[in-house]
Amino acid sequence: EAAEAAAAEAAAVGAEEDEEVRQLVETGNMEQLANLVLNGEGHRLIGQKSDDPELQGFLNNVPAYMASFSKIT
Repeated sequence: EAAEAAAAEAAAVGAEEDEEVRQLVETGNMEQLANLVLNGEGHRLIGQKSDDPELQGFLNNVPAYMASFSKIT
């Protein structure tokens, strides 16, 4: 039961994080999205879509940014 409760809590936190990212993408807040990548949370941006070509280009490159940062650290 404890493991199920922990999994449910983790899923809830994940959903809240996804909502935050979705809103940042919708508003085109590239600065905050870049901060997520710089803070090691780029995985949260993978699979996000934007109608803004510049923002979509950034989102498409998140895995490459993450790989570059992992080599530096």
